Amino acid sequence: MAGQPATDNPTLSFLMELLAEHGGLVAGRMFGYPALYLNDPDQLTPTGKPKRHLLLSVTETGVALRVPDYMVEELLAEPGFEPFAPFSMPDIKGWVLIRRDAPQDYAADLELFELALASLSG
Repeated sequence: MAGQPATDNPTLSFLMELLAEHGGLVAGRMFGYPALYLNDPDQLTPTGKPKRHLLLSVTETGVALRVPDYMVEELLAEPGFEPFAPFSMPDIKGWVLIRRDAPQDYAADLELFELALASLSG
């Protein structure tokens, strides 16, 4: 997985298409897994590049999504959602893991992805 470009992942490719109308999304990696970042042209790094905010990462077990803290408890009560705790670490605050059977099944979560994006660009 680490040697492949992030965009070779079918789930990430589907999510990039699903969210294509939202500008500023770029593929990258988190913990070696394919990930999506939101470029923020209003915030620049010391090298003058747009600051990137991590939105999601595709793991072996699902899609880890950064959501506003107030949403986590409610989402965890829903089927298909669980805490995001990679590599036997404690749960990561503000993140949930979404489990779906196939990449296209994440289309049902479009509204949630859009809320997560809005909270990053906020």
